[in-house]
Amino acid sequence: MMREKISAQVSRPMGIRRWRKGRGFSIKEIHEAGLTLHKARMLDLPIDKRRGTLHASNVQLLRSHCIVIPLTEIKGIGNEIALELKEVGVTSVQDLIYCDVDVLSTKIRSSAGTLKKWQLAARIIVENL
Repeated sequence: MMREKISAQVSRPMGIRRWRKGRGFSIKEIHEAGLTLHKARMLDLPIDKRRGTLHASNVQLLRSHCIVIPLTEIKGIGNEIALELKEVGVTSVQDLIYCDVDVLSTKIRSSAGTLKKWQLAARIIVENL
């Protein structure tokens, strides 16, 4: 089960306060939600670079959609290994999915095979949200 696509809500022009589905989230909304553009693209969020508005409802939607899942949710990762992963920049399950296991295995004391198993478990967790 994949996560459903979310879309930004924008107000219609000419001062009429009716809402319609927008092309994507503005850069201001993405930054206000605590995301970077790179992370938003990795999460496959629609981005509209032409919009300059900041709507609180869109920021709230982004925050609720991008819930950070702790590393300790994965079987085999305890507090000690989670701390080790955080020291090299992997702070959440989503970060673990997109990291290069060969590079990561040289930085921490886990093998590439173990990291691939953790990546698979992380993908399953994210897909089942």
